[in-house]
Amino acid sequence: MAEAAPQTGLAVWADHRPMGYFLLLFPVTIEIDGVPHKRRWGDSFFALPPGRYEVQVSCRWMFTPHMGRNAITVEVEQGDVPLIQWTAPLIVFQKGRIGRIS
Repeated sequence: MAEAAPQTGLAVWADHRPMGYFLLLFPVTIEIDGVPHKRRWGDSFFALPPGRYEVQVSCRWMFTPHMGRNAITVEVEQGDVPLIQWTAPLIVFQKGRIGRIS
């Protein structure tokens, strides 16, 4: 039996501060090279071919459609699944914290 090829793509973990549980009412928007994807809070996987990607993450809050929007450029290698973590800010007009974990 042939072995399955390792997955290639990108994982994004969207998190909020302990007092930010009210944000769970709104989806997270993860944009990969300008294409928006609405997701639930937590872990999201995107199967992607190897390459360089611009990843922006934000969430909706009341009348602010892109609260905490922040971006990172990620290089995805064959068989690699980099993990990006984004944490919503404490204040609506601040950027969220974003970074590569692995």
